[in-house]
Amino acid sequence: MSAIPPKVRATLTLVDGIAVGESGCNTFAGPYTVTADELVFGLFAATTTKVCDDKAMRVEATYLDTLSQVARFGVRDTGLLLVSPPGSTLLAYVPAPARTLDGAWTVTAIQNDRGAIVAPVAGSSLMSTFATDGTL
Repeated sequence: MSAIPPKVRATLTLVDGIAVGESGCNTFAGPYTVTADELVFGLFAATTTKVCDDKAMRVEATYLDTLSQVARFGVRDTGLLLVSPPGSTLLAYVPAPARTLDGAWTVTAIQNDRGAIVAPVAGSSLMSTFATDGTL
């Protein structure tokens, strides 16, 4: 394990069998299954296709490869650990700060008809505003 370079983000969110996150340069999405303390990621078929600097691209290649090696997980006071089959810690996560959806949000990526995550049409402006009363 090594630290992620400054200004490069690697994130992971797991919700209802779908893993999404940032992989250093691009965003990704794909299935996962979890049973007891076992965790297995499927193919990350939905990814954006940006090209970034060498540091970010190295992080991305390593991060996505490492996720494919995960077999188990553990939760500690410090956060989430993803572990290899022999029991070595592969990835360590700290919880993201709590956020609310309230306010205006700009769409920066959208899933196209082929399942890929892509940038919106150049020159377009897509926004959503979430109100505190739960309306969109």
